Amino acid sequence: MLKGHVSFLTAQSSISCALKCLQTPKCLSYNVETVESQLEFQCELNNSTTKTDRNALALQKGFSYYEMVNVVPSKGEF
Repeated sequence: MLKGHVSFLTAQSSISCALKCLQTPKCLSYNVETVESQLEFQCELNNSTTKTDRNALALQKGFSYYEMVNVVPSKGEF
């Protein structure tokens, strides 16, 4: 997980966390805590990535870390 969060929220799925990050202008990455006994996911939206703050990355049981990427189509694709 990356430390240095923008905000904390709960969601119904990890995909919901990704969508929240996409909708948040300063969100560059997010952490998701999966608790099997619960039907909710804890999301932590981050304003940095491992590329901008490598020292902030830490292992924490139950969390997964995801970064947003920019996809640039190659020439001839739309």
